[in-house]
Order: sequence, then C-alpha cells, then structure tokens
Amino acid sequence: MTLALLFALHLAHAQDGDDARARELYDNGATLYDEGRYEDAVAAFEEAYRLSKRPALLFNIANALERLARYDEALDVLSRYRAYAPADERETLDRRITMLERRATEQKAAAAAAPPPPPPAPAAVVVATPTPEPTKTTLFRPLPLAVSGAGLVALGIGAGLGGGAVGAHTEAADGCAPDAGGALRCSSSSAAALDAERGDALAADILMITGALGLGGGIALGLWGEGGPLMLGPGYVAIQGQF
Repeated sequence: MTLALLFALHLAHAQDGDDARARELYDNGATLYDEGRYEDAVAAFEEAYRLSKRPALLFNIANALERLARYDEALDVLSRYRAYAPADERETLDRRITMLERRATEQKAAAAAAPPPPPPAPAAVVVATPTPEPTKTTLFRPLPLAVSGAGLVALGIGAGLGGGAVGAHTEAADGCAPDAGGALRCSSSSAAALDAERGDALAADILMITGALGLGGGIALGLWGEGGPLMLGPGYVAIQGQF
C-alpha cells in the first residue's frame, strides 16, 4: 500500500475541520499531479500538510518537486520525510535520496557551465529638442517701416511743393496779359515765377510718385516679406497669423 493511500485512509476517519480541509486539498493535489500541473499540486499538498501535519504528505510534495526538476528542494523534503518513515522503507528512501543528490549536483554543474546571459541593452537616451518659439507675425519690422516712412516723407514734400507751385502759378499769371495778336506776354518777374512753378510742379510730381511707390513697397514688404502674414506660391495665396 502506498504512502499516499495510507494517508487517504487515515483521513477518511478525520473528525475535525482542519483534517477535513486537508483531505480536500490532498484530493485536489492528487488530481493536479495526475494532470501534470505540478506547481499547483505542490501548493495543494503543502497547504494540506500545514493543516494536518501528516508526514505522508511530505512524500507527495517531494515527488511533485522532483517532477519540476527542483532537486535541491525535493531532496530537503524527502530527507525530512525519512525521519518519519517506517524502518523497512528507509533503504529505498536512501537510494532515492542518493539519486536526487546526484541530479542536484549535475544540475548545478550544468548551470555553472552555461554561458552567462548577455547584459541588458543600455537604455536609449532621448535628447529632448527644445521647441522653437513660434515666430510672431508683425508688420512693424525695420525694413518695411523704413521704406513706408520714406514714402510718406516723399509724399509730404511732394504735396508741399505741389501746393507752392499752384500758388506761384496763380501769382505769376497776374503779371501776364495777351498782346494785340493774342499771344500771352509776361513781365520778367512773372516769367521767372512761372519757370520756378514749372520746376516745383515737376519736383512735386516726382516726389508724389516716389512717395506712393515707397509707401506701397513698405506695405508689401510688411505683408509678403519674411514673417509677414501673407504667403504666395505657385497657384495659391495664404494668410497666416497668431491669436
């Protein structure tokens, strides 16, 4: 009769709750052992032993540990069981213990001869690239301001010269009168004033044109230049900005 069966027969007459629970755990462990679920079987047998303290369970635990190739642990548990085993079983247990000792020694030698596992790969260092501050769109940049300012100055001077030319023309015209043939005759002072008026008018026209171009160019630079809100490309016009 095997030790496991002896243990089962002994528990069949158990009266207290711990022994009843130990019987359940033993039955569960035996089923798990037969299914090859040795880790779970060890857990069930160990809990049954904790509750009942039946030495026969040590034999079951050692068997499951041996199946898991946990030879050192199996050797320790089987040696503990030997202290409770009947005298006629000890010779068989001694041979079993010697075999476990040999397997444990071979297992340790194989582990020592195995190449060490490769070191873990170093963690990748991620360098955070600072996000550049967004470029603020503005029309108030130096070059557009300078060009627009020069245009405004030219427009102002041109307007002043134009107004002066109109006044000079009116004043010079007072000194001119048609002769008998209908031709306009002017005094020498009026003729000089008319010449000056023509020069001022010409300068005023030039300045007005230059000022208009300068003002328009400054605005264009502010809108389409680098950092401006308008973008031009082949077949498109886009407006950008920040809020």
